[in-house]
Amino acid sequence: MPPRDASTTADFAELIRNARRATPAELRAQRVSFAFGNVAIENPRITREVVEREAARIKPRASR
Repeated sequence: MPPRDASTTADFAELIRNARRATPAELRAQRVSFAFGNVAIENPRITREVVEREAARIKPRASR
């Protein structure tokens, strides 16, 4: 791994500070997309609609 210089670390820290938080809708869409991508590999009969329906049915865990 190449050594880090102070400017790279500072640039990264600034990017993190400026990053916006995802909205609940964006987080839900990301979860559905992740789940669909993983289940579709195992079972091609699973559709995005099935994943959407199940995501709506189950209660998301409380944020930590």
